Amino acid sequence: MKKEKILPIALLLLILTAVSGSLEGRVLLSIPEAIQKAFHGQVTFTRQRLFLSSSRVAAFEDKAAGTTSLKSRIITRFKIHRKKRLIAMAYLDTHHVRSGKETLLIVLNIEGAINNIFLLNFQGDRGYEPKAQWLKNFTGLTENKRLRLKHEIDAMSGASITSVEVIKAVRRVLLLHSLSNGE
Repeated sequence: MKKEKILPIALLLLILTAVSGSLEGRVLLSIPEAIQKAFHGQVTFTRQRLFLSSSRVAAFEDKAAGTTSLKSRIITRFKIHRKKRLIAMAYLDTHHVRSGKETLLIVLNIEGAINNIFLLNFQGDRGYEPKAQWLKNFTGLTENKRLRLKHEIDAMSGASITSVEVIKAVRRVLLLHSLSNGE
């Protein structure tokens, strides 16, 4: 092949690789890693798939009052045990941010307050993902606490869309947990 044809093809491949690399998901933590990190090991967990009935969806929408929305009627959560005693629940939440999706594992203590939030996967542009230090701002919050950006929670510098979507995810999980009575 002539040099004149190879150079444009190589340049095109380089550009496509760069673009696709910024859009592909990055798995930052697995679910077992996040749960073990939250409780420093010594725990077991079971995965549950919950299907929300029409009445639970209606109750959610009524209680949410437009502050968040359901992404699916199927909810994935984990019951976390230490020595066969239930100590926490964790919920997976995947939602859109900017140019991709992010998946959070939101861990609630037995009283229903935020214990930890872990970023498991981020498909958006680098630099817009929520940092672990910022996610710690949610620790201790409950469904009764009003969550508003720039009031109870500071926005992430340069990533206000991500900040808003994380707040919506936290509201969603806290509402779902309260509607299930932690069962």
